Amino acid sequence: MMTPQIAALRIGRSLLASENGIDSAIADTGTLMAHLTTARVATGQPAITGHRAIAKVAAAQAKMIAARQDLIRAHEDLRRIAETADTPTDCPEWTTAIEDEDRVAA
Repeated sequence: MMTPQIAALRIGRSLLASENGIDSAIADTGTLMAHLTTARVATGQPAITGHRAIAKVAAAQAKMIAARQDLIRAHEDLRRIAETADTPTDCPEWTTAIEDEDRVAA
């Protein structure tokens, strides 16, 4: 049987990898957006060129940001579960930060 501490370590590693992965994907789509728009200007193409692709990349990035927020909320939920199980974590308490972000986004 797995101990709560081992489970917490495994979950923590997977969660961190997921958080880092989504941030990398967001950064990569930002780079892609920069390349798409810079290439259009550099090649002298009209503004309509690639517009649909640019809009789709922007929509994908917005979805990634929403997924990132969901991961942050899941992290907070998992931190609370660990806290009630007396399993130590090094997670910050993010409730206030999430609520502040929700107000800014609204």
